[in-house]
Amino acid sequence: MSTHRQSLLWLWVAPLVAGAYVTILCSPHGPGVTSDSVHYFEAAGRLLETGKLSSYTSAPLVSYAPLLPALYALGMLGGMDVHTVAVVVSALGFAAAVWIAGMWLHHLL
Repeated sequence: MSTHRQSLLWLWVAPLVAGAYVTILCSPHGPGVTSDSVHYFEAAGRLLETGKLSSYTSAPLVSYAPLLPALYALGMLGGMDVHTVAVVVSALGFAAAVWIAGMWLHHLL
């Protein structure tokens, strides 16, 4: 197998391994929960209930990024638990970061 072909193979294998790694780490204990996580989880639930992005204090969600609760709500619409959705989103995000870094390195070298 040529070196170019091997590097292209790794551009796809490394993100899959990275995503699996995050999933395995998060699965036994669930995702880590911080005060930010509480805002995102609650905002996702409130988005489904009321159609508005608001935190657990019922105040509009203005200090946090709106895409993450929207992704969580989308997964919850599919019947998934918010914590499961968080693990999936984290794994996909980490895999995407590894893929982007690999593409960048591939073009750099």
